[in-house]
Amino acid sequence: MIKRYLLFCLILIVPILSISQTTSDSIKISSEQLRTTNLIFAEHAKLSSQVLLLQDEVRNLEKVDSLWLETDSIRREQINQYATVVKQQEAKIKKVKKWSRFKDYIIGGLTIFGICLLL
Repeated sequence: MIKRYLLFCLILIVPILSISQTTSDSIKISSEQLRTTNLIFAEHAKLSSQVLLLQDEVRNLEKVDSLWLETDSIRREQINQYATVVKQQEAKIKKVKKWSRFKDYIIGGLTIFGICLLL
Protein backbone atom coordinates (compact mmCIF):
# COMPACT_ATOMS: atom_id res chain seq x y z
CA MET A 1 0.00 0.00 0.00
CA ILE A 2 2.84 2.37 0.84
CA LYS A 3 4.46 1.66 -2.52
CA ARG A 4 1.30 2.69 -4.33
CA TYR A 5 1.09 5.87 -2.26
CA LEU A 6 4.71 6.78 -3.04
CA LEU A 7 4.23 6.02 -6.72
CA PHE A 8 1.11 8.22 -6.75
CA CYS A 9 3.01 11.08 -5.08
CA LEU A 10 5.88 10.78 -7.56
CA ILE A 11 3.47 10.83 -10.47
CA LEU A 12 1.92 14.05 -9.13
CA ILE A 13 5.18 15.73 -8.12
CA VAL A 14 6.87 15.44 -11.53
CA PRO A 15 4.31 17.55 -13.46
CA ILE A 16 4.06 20.00 -10.59
CA LEU A 17 7.79 20.59 -10.47
CA SER A 18 8.14 20.80 -14.23
CA ILE A 19 5.78 23.79 -14.47
CA SER A 20 7.64 27.02 -13.95
CA GLN A 21 6.12 29.26 -11.30
CA THR A 22 8.73 31.95 -11.51
CA THR A 23 8.40 35.27 -13.30
CA SER A 24 11.05 36.68 -15.50
CA ASP A 25 13.33 39.39 -14.16
CA SER A 26 11.99 41.98 -16.62
CA ILE A 27 8.51 41.95 -15.07
CA LYS A 28 8.25 43.32 -11.58
CA ILE A 29 4.98 44.14 -9.86
CA SER A 30 4.91 46.28 -6.80
CA SER A 31 2.65 45.40 -3.90
CA GLU A 32 0.44 48.40 -4.72
CA GLN A 33 0.05 47.26 -8.33
CA LEU A 34 -0.75 43.74 -7.16
CA ARG A 35 -3.33 45.07 -4.71
CA THR A 36 -4.90 47.18 -7.49
CA THR A 37 -4.97 44.19 -9.83
CA ASN A 38 -6.61 42.03 -7.20
CA LEU A 39 -9.19 44.74 -6.56
CA ILE A 40 -9.93 44.90 -10.28
CA PHE A 41 -10.47 41.13 -10.46
CA ALA A 42 -12.61 41.16 -7.31
CA GLU A 43 -14.71 44.03 -8.64
CA HIS A 44 -15.09 42.25 -11.98
CA ALA A 45 -16.37 39.11 -10.25
CA LYS A 46 -18.78 41.19 -8.15
CA LEU A 47 -20.10 43.10 -11.16
CA SER A 48 -20.48 39.90 -13.17
CA SER A 49 -22.73 38.46 -10.48
CA GLN A 50 -24.66 41.74 -10.27
CA VAL A 51 -25.23 41.71 -14.02
CA LEU A 52 -26.84 38.29 -13.76
CA LEU A 53 -29.05 39.47 -10.91
CA LEU A 54 -30.04 42.59 -12.83
CA GLN A 55 -30.88 40.52 -15.91
CA ASP A 56 -33.12 38.31 -13.77
CA GLU A 57 -34.76 41.41 -12.31
CA VAL A 58 -35.36 42.84 -15.80
CA ARG A 59 -36.98 39.57 -16.91
CA ASN A 60 -39.22 39.55 -13.84
CA LEU A 61 -40.20 43.18 -14.37
CA GLU A 62 -41.02 42.46 -18.02
CA LYS A 63 -43.32 39.64 -16.87
CA VAL A 64 -45.02 41.96 -14.38
CA ASP A 65 -45.34 44.61 -17.09
CA SER A 66 -47.00 42.17 -19.49
CA LEU A 67 -49.45 41.14 -16.75
CA TRP A 68 -50.28 44.78 -16.03
CA LEU A 69 -50.74 45.48 -19.74
CA GLU A 70 -53.26 42.65 -19.92
CA THR A 71 -55.05 43.92 -16.81
CA ASP A 72 -55.05 47.46 -18.20
CA SER A 73 -56.55 46.31 -21.49
CA ILE A 74 -59.33 44.51 -19.62
CA ARG A 75 -59.99 47.61 -17.51
CA ARG A 76 -59.99 49.84 -20.61
CA GLU A 77 -62.61 47.57 -22.17
CA GLN A 78 -64.72 47.79 -19.01
CA ILE A 79 -64.38 51.58 -18.98
CA ASN A 80 -65.53 51.72 -22.61
CA GLN A 81 -68.54 49.54 -21.78
CA TYR A 82 -69.42 51.74 -18.80
CA ALA A 83 -69.06 54.88 -20.94
CA THR A 84 -71.50 53.38 -23.48
CA VAL A 85 -73.98 52.59 -20.71
CA VAL A 86 -73.65 56.13 -19.33
CA LYS A 87 -74.34 57.64 -22.78
CA GLN A 88 -77.42 55.45 -23.18
CA GLN A 89 -78.70 56.41 -19.73
CA GLU A 90 -78.10 60.12 -20.43
CA ALA A 91 -80.11 59.82 -23.66
CA LYS A 92 -82.97 58.19 -21.71
CA ILE A 93 -82.84 60.96 -19.09
CA LYS A 94 -83.06 63.61 -21.81
CA LYS A 95 -86.13 61.88 -23.29
CA VAL A 96 -87.81 61.67 -19.87
CA LYS A 97 -87.06 65.35 -19.18
CA LYS A 98 -88.49 66.33 -22.58
CA TRP A 99 -91.64 64.33 -21.96
CA SER A 100 -91.95 65.81 -18.47
CA ARG A 101 -91.68 69.37 -19.86
CA PHE A 102 -94.18 68.53 -22.57
CA LYS A 103 -96.61 67.20 -19.96
CA ASP A 104 -96.12 70.34 -17.84
CA TYR A 105 -96.92 72.56 -20.85
CA ILE A 106 -100.02 70.50 -21.68
CA ILE A 107 -101.23 70.57 -18.07
CA GLY A 108 -100.56 74.32 -17.86
CA GLY A 109 -102.35 74.92 -21.17
CA LEU A 110 -105.33 72.84 -20.09
CA THR A 111 -105.46 74.67 -16.77
CA ILE A 112 -105.46 78.06 -18.49
CA PHE A 113 -108.07 76.78 -21.00
CA GLY A 114 -110.23 75.52 -18.11
CA ILE A 115 -109.98 78.85 -16.26
CA CYS A 116 -110.89 80.69 -19.46
CA LEU A 117 -114.00 78.50 -19.92
CA LEU A 118 -115.10 79.14 -16.35
CA LEU A 119 -114.93 82.87 -16.79
